[in-house]
Amino acid sequence: MNQNGVDGQVVNHVEVSNLTAFPIRAERVQRLAEAVLTQEGVAGLVSIAFVQTEEMARLNRDYRGVEGATDVLSFGGSAEDEAWPNPEGSEEEDYLGDVVIAPGVAVQNAAADEIPPSLELATLVTHGLLHLVGYDHETDGGEMLARQEALLSRLWEDSAKDLI
Repeated sequence: MNQNGVDGQVVNHVEVSNLTAFPIRAERVQRLAEAVLTQEGVAGLVSIAFVQTEEMARLNRDYRGVEGATDVLSFGGSAEDEAWPNPEGSEEEDYLGDVVIAPGVAVQNAAADEIPPSLELATLVTHGLLHLVGYDHETDGGEMLARQEALLSRLWEDSAKDLI
């Protein structure tokens, strides 16, 4: 993809899968993800998967060497991320990567922070996508988190409410 569509709009394809019992509204997650990618001026294929806490703990251990579940992981589609394969049939330049979210962890975090679960999920979707487009909050001096907040403030009403 990595091309402009009709009238100069970027073309994105976002696949959302929910492998949990949480009532994730996939079409709203897809709309938010597409809006984030459009705001970032990138185009391509992204997969967003909602997984059980146990699966997230396994992924965290296997790919990061960290025990226990985390809330979000991003796996890039670049050649540098050899541990995570591109989906069959995707061109490397089209494939941005995968975002994996544990809604069980997200709901716990939302309760602890006294925010709506939908806002926490929107934050995690945005956070994961920003990693895929090249941001790294561990090394950028706050640029990624500032961009995340700017995107959420812009997209919350239109694309991010009621994700769960």
